[in-house]
Amino acid sequence: MVCAWARFRRRAAAAAAAFEKELAARFLEREYGPFEDLPFGGDSGRPCYGATMRIEVSDGYHLTSVTEGDRERLVDLLSDGQVARWIPALPQPYTRQVADSWIKRRASYTQRRPEISFAIRNPVGIMVGSVGVDELRDPSQHDGELGYWVDPAERGRGLATRAVEAFVPYAFGVLGLARLTAHTLAFNVRSVRVLEKSSFILEGRLRRRTRTATGYHDTLVFGRLRPDL
Repeated sequence: MVCAWARFRRRAAAAAAAFEKELAARFLEREYGPFEDLPFGGDSGRPCYGATMRIEVSDGYHLTSVTEGDRERLVDLLSDGQVARWIPALPQPYTRQVADSWIKRRASYTQRRPEISFAIRNPVGIMVGSVGVDELRDPSQHDGELGYWVDPAERGRGLATRAVEAFVPYAFGVLGLARLTAHTLAFNVRSVRVLEKSSFILEGRLRRRTRTATGYHDTLVFGRLRPDL
């Protein structure tokens, strides 16, 4: 009886997750048009995953999966502390071993599930940042923690905002998420502007929530819901 009940619960959870995905797909098509008109997908026009996945941003900038070819670029961008200043969770020093581990983790994840973390690339394909959500615990998870960063040389051009806005339809449609949450340091004015321009709503302030090399700082919590909720 216990085994039968466990099987029933698993099947019920899978059915609920499938239903949520179908609702999300309908929402995506209604809000953004037919799949063949969306800025991502393979030759079939349907969303695809892994290294073949490409989401257009604008002006030739686009999102794709991280690859082994990005190893040195990751080290160059993340080893000097300029990005880590705003994202304390980034390992420092950021070594080739750290980059290798991250790339292998991404490749392993996409063998089982859709991509959740993308490289932001310039028109010639060079990685200039990243946008995505933290790893989802199970297929039925409805909320995702948004994260993003860009090459300091690319800042001030609206690239982070455009990358987030390109990723959001994918998160709500392909990943089937109903909510995106973003935490940012209160003094990170650029990040706050990105979220505000991307229709995220300030939901709270966590006092002295985050510890950095300079001490304890307040963290702001932003959220965005799928429009059909």
